[in-house]
Amino acid sequence: MAAQAVPGLPLAARFALLLLLGFFQSLGTGTRMGLLSEVVPISAYVPARSLMNITSGGTAVLGYALGAALLRYLTPREVFVAATVLTGAALVVVATTVRERSIRPPRRPGLRETWVTNTALFSRPGSRALLLNLWVPGGLIVGCEALFISYAPDHAGVLLAAGSAGMLLGDLTVGLLLTAARRDRCAFPLRLLLAAPYLLFALHPPLPVAIVAVLLAGAGFAATLPLQEHLLALTPDPVRGQVQGVESAGRMTWQGIGAALAGALAQYLTPATTITALAALSVAVTVLSRPFVTRTRAVHVEKADT
Repeated sequence: MAAQAVPGLPLAARFALLLLLGFFQSLGTGTRMGLLSEVVPISAYVPARSLMNITSGGTAVLGYALGAALLRYLTPREVFVAATVLTGAALVVVATTVRERSIRPPRRPGLRETWVTNTALFSRPGSRALLLNLWVPGGLIVGCEALFISYAPDHAGVLLAAGSAGMLLGDLTVGLLLTAARRDRCAFPLRLLLAAPYLLFALHPPLPVAIVAVLLAGAGFAATLPLQEHLLALTPDPVRGQVQGVESAGRMTWQGIGAALAGALAQYLTPATTITALAALSVAVTVLSRPFVTRTRAVHVEKADT
């Protein structure tokens, strides 16, 4: 973060720094998700995960707003300096509040153990189906959001804000207000809600209609909560932290893939057509993989009964 404030830094170097920053952020996210699965019982995992999503999403929105406000009075280099100071202060908070947990194994797992665990994870059809639904449909919709600036240059901020508001609303409703049984029943409709509103962009809807569509689609991101709950229930206790890290890293990777795919398609198609195509592909993945997820849900219920 501090290196971004270096004057005259080439653009390629800035992208390299972002790549490095994303690597360490993925490690941090995986660690937090793994720690969360150890701190709370399975019955409380979804509300806790929902609360983390709400707080992190809300903080991100506030951070963007603060950055935009600072840019009215500071240069971009000075904003990077301010971000470095705030990041350092956050590091102090983490260092003084987070403690080691005795639940962790005394010996840190090596690359061999990590490889074996990941191989076992992807060898199980149920886990593969859940990871596919956690990664691909949402990643494609992030690609839709990446085209807001080219679709509506003067109103992209409003569309992005609507998407963020929908995500917060969905996490609040699904994670904190619904029971486990209702979350289970809502999983498939929420995955459809994630993409279906973007099909309206084929008709070039008026701005108010587009805002409502993006808001509803944002709420569909809450479908990850019941899917994460199923994945956690199918994961043995000793490797839950690692599996949660894999899920989180893969989800962020597919968000990048979705944005890259959107940019590539937008070289040949209009933004509205590209958004519609990505949304249709997301719906297709959700519908075609539903039987596999349903079988996984049946295994989850059977384990709970036994």
